[in-house]
Amino acid sequence: MLPRAVFSAAAIMDGARGGIDLPEGDVAGVEDHLARYYAKMGEAPPWER
Repeated sequence: MLPRAVFSAAAIMDGARGGIDLPEGDVAGVEDHLARYYAKMGEAPPWER
């Protein structure tokens, strides 16, 4: 796992760099996937803070 890549992807999901254009139905799945990596690092994703 590459923490910087996870942090960057989470930041984009949270609106950084203009956000991302995903179908509304896919956003929760992507956030859940990233949240699992945050849990492995012992942290909370930005959208849960």
